[in-house]
Amino acid sequence: AKSGTRDAVYLFVEQASDGVQKIADNLVVSLPIYKQGTNDEVLNKIHLYPKNITKETPFDKEITSKNNEGAKKTDFSIGQIIDYKLKTTIPADIAATKLDKDGEAQKLYNVFQFVDTFKTNQLTFIEDPSSYSVKVSDGTTLTSDDYKVTVASDAVAGTTTVTTALTAAGIEKLATHANKEITFDYQ
Repeated sequence: AKSGTRDAVYLFVEQASDGVQKIADNLVVSLPIYKQGTNDEVLNKIHLYPKNITKETPFDKEITSKNNEGAKKTDFSIGQIIDYKLKTTIPADIAATKLDKDGEAQKLYNVFQFVDTFKTNQLTFIEDPSSYSVKVSDGTTLTSDDYKVTVASDAVAGTTTVTTALTAAGIEKLATHANKEITFDYQ
């Protein structure tokens, strides 16, 4: 393809989309493209394969209870309270938007949550809002309006799942904290 008397050059820029952790690098294509090993056989069809990384934001879970000496506690008795922390990194594109089919800008992240599943016969989640919190590593603490904690039991599997889902307001607050650590502390 030509642009006037010049060969055409195209720049492909991927837009952020759901399920993609990191968008592909920009792709520059200069035409014409010749069949490999020739200088005169122009390809009529070419295939471009930009690579994405899908979003599966892992989190780490750790016990934060301390013993009398201030060291990390590793031994517990039945009925004793155990302090836990779930932590992950806030995605770099937490504030990104994408265009919907009508050309309207939509937030890339509609959901951001911690999900922890454990054996019901081994642990009990303390459903007291004063016993849990969501914080960013720079000291920012989210309020109860910024997230919702739900607890669901599966009697057949013998598990309990605790989901801490940020609200739209909570996700919005993370916009200026991209790439920082966020934690959910609970008992």
